[in-house]
Amino acid sequence: MLVGWTCVACEDEVDPLPAYVQTLADLQVGTDVVRQTLTLEDGRTLGVLNPVGGFPADTLARVYAIYVEDEAKGGVRLYGLQRVFSPRAEAIPAEEMRRDPVKVISVWKTGTRWLNLHLGIMSGGQAHTCAFAEEWEAAVGDRPAKVRITLYHDRGDDGEFYTEDAYLCCPLRHYADSLRAGVDSVEVRVQAYDGEVVRSFLY
Repeated sequence: MLVGWTCVACEDEVDPLPAYVQTLADLQVGTDVVRQTLTLEDGRTLGVLNPVGGFPADTLARVYAIYVEDEAKGGVRLYGLQRVFSPRAEAIPAEEMRRDPVKVISVWKTGTRWLNLHLGIMSGGQAHTCAFAEEWEAAVGDRPAKVRITLYHDRGDDGEFYTEDAYLCCPLRHYADSLRAGVDSVEVRVQAYDGEVVRSFLY
């Protein structure tokens, strides 16, 4: 099949499309719910020009945002926002641990704020249960301390008919009193279909 492309010159100028950005971010809602800021992955915090509803006052939420930055007004205008599953890691007994496999797309750390997972989850439309399991290795001699975070995933009786794109984030801020920045580490383990994926990051 041959596809032809035709370029047409227009006499009237056309406004360029907005530079939409899609990314994980932190939404901070103030005491007054219309006072909202978005902290981006690069650490910049910008005011939200069109505050969103559905969040109580004094809330910090991990979100997936679609926005356009307005440099003239020094803020961002939101065009889409979805809350991201972001529970704290906790101790889970070995006999209760479930590690049904997922597709690992990417794993990265946002400063000392978040551990981020971008996953493909095979699904048949039923609910899955996810969490983060926490284990510690204490510092011994010259060996730094380490917190090991393992993805808990229980698919139940769900089928595997299509792939759902999913982001999961584990907060890291509360480790500031236990881990030394640039010395101790955070290790993440995720069971994939072709074996275990392990990534390690300095805190």
